[in-house]
Amino acid sequence: MYDFLDLKLIRYISEEQTLTAAAERARMTTAAASQRLSRLENYLNEKLVFRSGGFGLTPAGRLLLVTADRIAEEIDNLEDKLRTDRATRMEQLRIVCSDSTLIDDLPFVLDELISDFPYLRLDITSDDTGLGQRLLDQSIDIAFTARPPRSPEIEATAYKSERACIIAPLTHALAQKGGPVEFEDALQYEFVGLNDDRPMKGFLDAISIQHARTPRYRIRVSSIEAQCILVGRTNLGIALTPEGPAIRHARTQPIQIKRISDAWATREHFICTAERNRLSDAGRHLIHLLEKHLTRR
Repeated sequence: MYDFLDLKLIRYISEEQTLTAAAERARMTTAAASQRLSRLENYLNEKLVFRSGGFGLTPAGRLLLVTADRIAEEIDNLEDKLRTDRATRMEQLRIVCSDSTLIDDLPFVLDELISDFPYLRLDITSDDTGLGQRLLDQSIDIAFTARPPRSPEIEATAYKSERACIIAPLTHALAQKGGPVEFEDALQYEFVGLNDDRPMKGFLDAISIQHARTPRYRIRVSSIEAQCILVGRTNLGIALTPEGPAIRHARTQPIQIKRISDAWATREHFICTAERNRLSDAGRHLIHLLEKHLTRR
C-alpha cells in the first residue's frame, strides 16, 4: 500500500537531482526516503527510480508521477473549496451597544456564542447615530440601547434597568455632600464629557435641556474609562456615567460615586431589531444568552 507522502516523494524526485534533495523537500532523512521508495517499489513490483547511471524516474516512475500530479491537483482543489465554504459560512453580526452592555454584559456570553458559532465575526460599535434607519436597512443587526428608535417598524424589548450616577474627585464639593444629589446642582460644575458619537453624551445633553441648562465641558474623551481616570486623577470636573462602570472603576480610581435623585436616573435598556424573527441564528442566540445571563445575575 502507498500513501500521499509516497506520491509527494515521487514528485520531488522528478524535480531534483539527488534523492537527498528530494528527501529534504519531503522533510525526511535520506535513509527514510530510500526505505519508503524501496517499500513502494516492492508493493508495485516495479523499479521507479534509476539509482545509477543518472538519477531520475524510470518509465514506470513517470507513469506513477502522472497519478501523483493528478491527486495533488485534486487535493489543491479540495482545499480551495474548503476555504471558499469556510468564507461562505463566516457570518457577521453587526451590533450597536452602550459601553455598559459591552463591558458589563457581553463578555459573559461571547465565549459561548463563538463556541456555538465558530465562524462568526462580530462588529461592535457604540455609535447609535441614525439607529432606526440603520436597523431597517440592515446595516446593523441588533442594538442594545437606552434610546430605542421611535418607529413602529422597530421591535424594542426592555432587558435591563441601569442607574446613571455622578462621579466626582474625592476632594470635589459635590463629593463632600451627603446622600444623593439633584442633577440641577451638578450642572453648576464643569464636566468631563464624552465625544459626540457616544450615547451617554447625547443623553446628558437631552437631560440638560430639560433643566434649561447647557453642561459646561472642560474636556471630552472617547470612553467611560477615560472619564473615570481623568475625574479621579485631575481637577478637570465631574462626569455622568452608568453606575456599573463607575462602581468598577471606583475600586482603582479615587472617585466618589453620587446617586442622582431625579427619576430619570434609572433607565431601561432595550434590545432593538428590525424584526426579531428575521435575525440570523447567531443573532437570536446572542439575545437568548444575554437574557439568560441577566436572569442569573
